[in-house]
Amino acid sequence: MSEADRERWDARYGGAGLVMGAAPKAAVTALLAPHLAPARGGLALDVAAGEGQTGVFLAQAGLARVDLVDVSAVGLAKAQALADAAGVGARVRLHPHDLDAGLPGGLAPAYDVVTCLHFRPSPALAAQIAARVAPGGLLLRTALAAAHFAGKGDGPSPRFLAAPGELAADLGDAFEILALVEGAPDGPPDSQLLARRRA
Repeated sequence: MSEADRERWDARYGGAGLVMGAAPKAAVTALLAPHLAPARGGLALDVAAGEGQTGVFLAQAGLARVDLVDVSAVGLAKAQALADAAGVGARVRLHPHDLDAGLPGGLAPAYDVVTCLHFRPSPALAAQIAARVAPGGLLLRTALAAAHFAGKGDGPSPRFLAAPGELAADLGDAFEILALVEGAPDGPPDSQLLARRRA
């Protein structure tokens, strides 16, 4: 991301309150919650964490440490405040970082849960994200779907839109797909994928 992108996100998160609300997206909790028991006490990585709603949910679900990475230090400061208010502030680690440069240093080599929501990483970054999932670990990705915005004219830039099948294709054979929802013209605006790395 450019400096302009960082400034834009800092400005978006700079107002009072949480832009996305305090709770994680219901679709995220519905996908993850049934599969989290084996990960309790483990490590989680939330890429493009924003204000930290998903990371705080993971800490509350029993993950011992959650690393949050985002370009916006302002968003991450709100994530820390949200975690503190939820009583899990000591389990959250913040990594302000430009993801165009790949994942930052200082992360664990492998995680029991990795999330990357509402963000379309480059192919190289997608591979780095998938590589951080431990054997038996979970990967949850969501991205705006090109199919949903096709022909609408006023949608997001194409660089933010995932093509049909893109999320699954990024994984190859190393993962078992547990759930896959593709965005559609008259359906959900984002594609969602939950997968488990084969042991």
